[in-house]
Amino acid sequence: MFVTTITVDAHQTMADASERTAGIPDDGYVVVRRREGLDLYFYAYRAGFLREMADRAGSGMVADVLNLHESGASPTAQVDAPPTASAGLTVVLDGDSAVGLVLESAASDRGTGTAIRPIRPPTADPPRTAAPGVDGDESGMLSDPPSVDGRVDADGPSAPAPAAPGPPPPVAPGPSTPPTPTPAPPAPAMPFTAHPQLDCPAVVAVGESLELTVRLSEQEAPGTVGGPITVDTHLPELDLVVTVVASGFTALRTRDVLHVDRSDLSANEVRFILTAEPIAGALQPATLQVDFSFGGVLCGRSWRAVVVTAAASTPSTDGAVPLASHAEMPSTPILVMESERPPDLVITISENDDGTQLDWQFTTRHAGVNLPDGTVRQRFQKHNAKSFAMQQVRLIHESVGSAAVGNRVLGAARTIADQVPPEAWRVLTEVWTRTSVEGRRPSVLLVSSDAYVPWELSSTEAAYLDQAIVDSSVPPFLGAQTCISRWNAPQARGASGVLNPPLPPPESLDISTMVLVIGDYLATNGVRPLPKATEEGNELAALYRAVRLSAEVGEIEPMFNGVLERDGARIDPDLVHFACHGQIDPNPGFNGIVLNEGNARLDALYVAGSRMLRPFVFVNACQVGQTTELLDDAGGLATSFLKTGARGFVAPLWNVDDQIAKDTALAFYDAALDQRLPVAEVLRRRRAMFDLSAAKPEPTHLAYIYYGHPNLVLAHAR
Repeated sequence: MFVTTITVDAHQTMADASERTAGIPDDGYVVVRRREGLDLYFYAYRAGFLREMADRAGSGMVADVLNLHESGASPTAQVDAPPTASAGLTVVLDGDSAVGLVLESAASDRGTGTAIRPIRPPTADPPRTAAPGVDGDESGMLSDPPSVDGRVDADGPSAPAPAAPGPPPPVAPGPSTPPTPTPAPPAPAMPFTAHPQLDCPAVVAVGESLELTVRLSEQEAPGTVGGPITVDTHLPELDLVVTVVASGFTALRTRDVLHVDRSDLSANEVRFILTAEPIAGALQPATLQVDFSFGGVLCGRSWRAVVVTAAASTPSTDGAVPLASHAEMPSTPILVMESERPPDLVITISENDDGTQLDWQFTTRHAGVNLPDGTVRQRFQKHNAKSFAMQQVRLIHESVGSAAVGNRVLGAARTIADQVPPEAWRVLTEVWTRTSVEGRRPSVLLVSSDAYVPWELSSTEAAYLDQAIVDSSVPPFLGAQTCISRWNAPQARGASGVLNPPLPPPESLDISTMVLVIGDYLATNGVRPLPKATEEGNELAALYRAVRLSAEVGEIEPMFNGVLERDGARIDPDLVHFACHGQIDPNPGFNGIVLNEGNARLDALYVAGSRMLRPFVFVNACQVGQTTELLDDAGGLATSFLKTGARGFVAPLWNVDDQIAKDTALAFYDAALDQRLPVAEVLRRRRAMFDLSAAKPEPTHLAYIYYGHPNLVLAHAR
């Protein structure tokens, strides 16, 4: 019998684990996932027991409170190779993720009889019927579970002996007497699917207010741009955090919780009052954006188009500014998943049309954090986002190798931190304080339509953060102090209607095929040789059995076209690593990764035509982490790779030292692939190597920027 579950992490507090079980009945199952070095262990418990333990020791770590050890771990099996006739309880995995439990038959080797052995606390009353969302046998029932020592009396299970809190001991096989059949409650369908519905007036005048109503429905809603929301859960009821982002409007409240009753989608809705700000001209189109979050993870978006008028009268829009209709705009699916390792804080940053104003909003998985009710707005005084960012990066780039670089880097850090609104520092402080109690640093995900500002360089000095939570042994930069990453905000574009890039970014990736693209520059092409890049390629190829390609169009084209072969067989790279020169130049023809062939470049436009299947990309080349203008969109290699499906991207923002770049790459893969540390933590440790006290500080350590999930783990299959 297959039983669906939710998963909590052993390295979080019992209070947070208990919060994850909201909506799960006491006799429902929860799987605890514990990582120790390269090894993963799984343990199954009843939700009621975890909640009881959280009441006793809410601030304690799950691993400590439950006294988790290897000897008490549950057996596991992959979803494509389920357990056969073995007895007991098995955790079913999809890669490194738990997707459910199997309760196996144990009466005889011919499969007769059924003995269900759920793991449960010794003090819990054994359930007699199936919990909601649990598959039963043909009668829809679960048999009575045996007691802790495996014995079952004829009149029911024997009472368990008192025991200290902790994981229950293994259950020995034993006979089972089925109970009197009782109809089990029907299990909700899994997954749950519904369509977002955004209702509001089509036209609003400056200074007037409109009411935006957000609900879910079974059918597509006319005027709403957004495909179905899919929630991968068996819960009969759930909560979605709804956040409104509306450039050109003000609102006292832009965040609310939509309670979803799967049996009656129309039962609940949330409403927002938005007031139109002044416009230039008689008419101006606007888009109301609604973000959906589940379990602390920003998961997707829907849109509604309106027209703002200068006068109170409602003009005809014929021949003027047409409304973006449902037929003209793409259907955008929103995928909402239960997350094993959600970020501690998600910050969404949206910019207005000219980039002079940024709207900040916040989502956290930690209960009780005081989040702003409305959008927090920050305006650049002398710049837009792009010019501000490029100025900071250029000043650092020009100082590389000089004694001035330390002061320049710290000056840029303070200047960038000044652009972070005070509300953001306050929310980060609250979240950081909670993770400090757990003995770890916060993980932060920036989802931003601003593709330019290196917020990772923000200062964490006393002017911005309480120094009691900051690590004084680490340089005072946000990217060195926290596990921070970024992700491009999806837009309502594209005929396919797929969020591009999709949200949320993945939490784990299986890496089986690695491809190296190595620049081998000759003096005849006028490009300085990179001897350490060649060594980098040789060592990585030997360590990870990677396919090695020369940085030439003829060699890389099959990879980008999706037809790369190895030993005569088609391969799809899971990870692509470039060790090359890079260049950002006012002449767009010289932007991108420098290839071996004269002035040839691998640029963002070339990458935009890629047909590779969703690799993780590490571009170890100078400057290419910066964004450039591609058509009228924020481009650059990062954006192009993400739009074509890359599931993670790492690159430096400025020139990097050849030797340190090689050391960074080797150390990155050792930590991320061999030790399976989260990618953001690996890069945080590299940034922490920056030494402000040195005579000429080396900024290569700070240069690397990362797009992806802050808790992303790369699993290398050797």
